Amino acid sequence: MTAPSYRFAFRAWFGLPPADAEMLAVLYGRGGGFVALHELADLVGVKPATVMTRMVNLRASLECEAIDHVRLAGYRLTEGGLAECRAALLAMAEELMAGMTPHPP
Repeated sequence: MTAPSYRFAFRAWFGLPPADAEMLAVLYGRGGGFVALHELADLVGVKPATVMTRMVNLRASLECEAIDHVRLAGYRLTEGGLAECRAALLAMAEELMAGMTPHPP
């Protein structure tokens, strides 16, 4: 299971459907490590064929070359993909912090 805040941020920032946001959160949580197709499907709660279909949509939502695939190893975020996700999380945090007002003493 991934951090709900990652899923929420990725869904809002990239305009992703819930399953795609969960998939991106899983990949981000691995820090650039590979996630096998069947493991990713199990973690997201979809069928393996659905992972491949959703991956097309996910890649379209991110910068070019953000997600790498190696047969038998699985999927992973590239350095560029990790940086793009970090930037999205930071931007969301800054927006949230800017909206906070201090409470009077």
